[in-house]
Amino acid sequence: MKRRLVIFGAKQIAEVCAFYFDHDSDYEVVAFTVDGEFLDASTFARRPVVPFDEAAHTYPPDSHDLFVAVSYQKMNSVREAKYAAARAIGYRLAHYVSSKAVTWPTLSIGENSFVMEANVVQPFATIGSNTILWSGNHIGHHSRIGDHCFLASHIVVSGGVAIGNNCFIGVNATLRDGIRVADRCLIGDRQAFAGGDANLPFDQIQSGHRFGHRMLDLQARVHLEEVKRAVLVEQEFDRPGIRIVDRVRHGRRRLSHAAPQFRRDRDRW
Repeated sequence: MKRRLVIFGAKQIAEVCAFYFDHDSDYEVVAFTVDGEFLDASTFARRPVVPFDEAAHTYPPDSHDLFVAVSYQKMNSVREAKYAAARAIGYRLAHYVSSKAVTWPTLSIGENSFVMEANVVQPFATIGSNTILWSGNHIGHHSRIGDHCFLASHIVVSGGVAIGNNCFIGVNATLRDGIRVADRCLIGDRQAFAGGDANLPFDQIQSGHRFGHRMLDLQARVHLEEVKRAVLVEQEFDRPGIRIVDRVRHGRRRLSHAAPQFRRDRDRW
C-alpha cells in the first residue's frame, strides 16, 4: 500500500514533483498545501489545497509524509524555511530518486531531496537534505553536495568535490576534481572551475589557468567570498536580469540560466 503524501506548493514545480511521485514511487499524492495568504484556489492538479497551518489537522503527520516542492528563490532559503516548518510540526519529509537515474545501493541522500531522471551518481557520493538535482547531471565519486541546494541540468561534478549549503549551480557548469564550494554560492551556466586542491579549506577554491571563452577565470586561491560579492543578485534573486561581475578578461556579462529571470520564475515555481 502506498504511503500518503502532501506536497507543499501549488506551482509548476509542485505539479512536476507530484507527477514523479505518482508514477515512480511508493507514494500517493493526496493533497497540496500552501501558506494561507497564497491560497487562491481550493484545488490544484485535481487535488485539494489546504492552508499550511491546517495541514497537520487535515492530513496528520502520523499517517502522511510531506514534500516541500519550492524552487531556488533567495538561494533556496524559502524552501529551507518551509522544510524546517514541516519538520517542526512532526512531518516526515519524503525524498525521491528516479528509477531512471543511475545510482548505487550505497547512495546517501537526505530527506526532502529530489533526484530526477538521467542523473548519474557514482559510488561514495552523498547528497544532503532538501536538495534538488534536475535531470541529466553527473555527480562524481566521493563528492558531497550540501543541504538546501539546487543543481540545474547537465552539470559535471567531478570526483571529490564538496558543495556547501544553499548553493545554486547553473546549466552546463563544470566543477573539476577536489573543488570546494562555500555556502551560499551561485555558479552560473557554462562556468568551469578547474585545478582544485582537495586540501584547501572549505571556503576556498584554487583555479588553474586552462580557461577558454565564456569560462570564469579566477586567479589561484581566490577566497569564495570574493566570488559571492561579485555576484550581483539584486535583492537575492527578487529582480530580473541578474549579473555576474567576474574578474574575467571579458568583464560583465549577463547570466542566462544561472539566474533565469527569477521574478518570472517565482510566479511559476
